[in-house]
Amino acid sequence: MPANNKNKVSKKRGQRPKQSLKRLLTSPKSPLASADLRTILCNELAWKCLDRSDREQILSLLPDQRHILDADTPDARPNLATLQSDDSFRDDCAAYVENLAAGRHDDGWLADAWAAHRRRKAGLFDAHLHERFLRDWAVELSDEELSKVSQMSASESAKTSEQSVREPSSAEISREEPTETLQVSTGEATEPCSQEKTVSSA
Repeated sequence: MPANNKNKVSKKRGQRPKQSLKRLLTSPKSPLASADLRTILCNELAWKCLDRSDREQILSLLPDQRHILDADTPDARPNLATLQSDDSFRDDCAAYVENLAAGRHDDGWLADAWAAHRRRKAGLFDAHLHERFLRDWAVELSDEELSKVSQMSASESAKTSEQSVREPSSAEISREEPTETLQVSTGEATEPCSQEKTVSSA
């Protein structure tokens, strides 16, 4: 009996690295939720520990060449000095930490937020927007004005979800299993939001 228990424990421990990484990147209880992420990412050791494919992927996400030293060479690397003084990088790091702490990287929350974004983009909240403008501002919106307001609202509301993670495909959503409460950008975001779940932006 003890031997069987030992085997079970060993098997469970063998699954921990993957689960721990996912929890680190998505759980509100992750150490990153209260960390100085900008300082961590601007540490040279954070870059040196990555393999080549990870480095290439990160460099491709930087908004312009001024943030890359020795660009288009095997020694290409982030310009940590310019990143440290870049407001967009600072804001995105802060937004990631804020969203992580608020549970906005959780798989379930993101699925709901993207679904709400698609409903808003399809115009399903237009009646609510029209009613709100009429109630709060005594303004009757024309169809053209309502369309513009709806598009602006959907565009703003989606930013945090893109900062959290790209929109999953329908196939990915259907095959994902629920997980325990178990991703930084330096550029643009995309969005979802609803009355039930408001996706805030940095």
